[in-house]
Amino acid sequence: MAKQKLKRSILTDVREALQNVPPPEESEDISRRIAIEEMYEDIASLLDDGHTFGTIAQVLEKNGIDINDQTLSQYFRDITKARKKAENRAKLEARKKGHPGRTVDSNGAIKATPSVQQISAEIIDDDDEIQ
Repeated sequence: MAKQKLKRSILTDVREALQNVPPPEESEDISRRIAIEEMYEDIASLLDDGHTFGTIAQVLEKNGIDINDQTLSQYFRDITKARKKAENRAKLEARKKGHPGRTVDSNGAIKATPSVQQISAEIIDDDDEIQ
C-alpha cells in the first residue's frame, strides 16, 4: 500500500466524523455468568434470608436460566471474590493518591485533616487564653 499524504485541513472533519460514530449495538445474548453477576444483589439477599443455592437455582431454571446449584455457587463465590478484590484495589489506590483534606494513619485508616480555618481558629483561641 502506497503512503498516503493527507491535508491537515481534513482532520477537523475526520475528528467530527469519529465523534459521531454511533455506539455498537449490544447483543441481546449474555452468558449465564454475566446474568448471575447482574442479579448478584438479588441472590445475595435471598441467601441472607436463608435460601439455598439449590432453591435459587430451581427458580432460575423455571425462568429460563439453565444452571445447577454447584455452578451457581461457584459463580457467586467468584463474583464475590472479584468484587472484594476490586474494592481492596480501590482502597489501596485511594491511599496511594491520598485524599484532599484527609490523611492515612499507620493502620491505613483515612482520617480527616483539619482545615486551615480550623487550625487558625485554634491558634486564635490559644492566644486568647495566654493573655
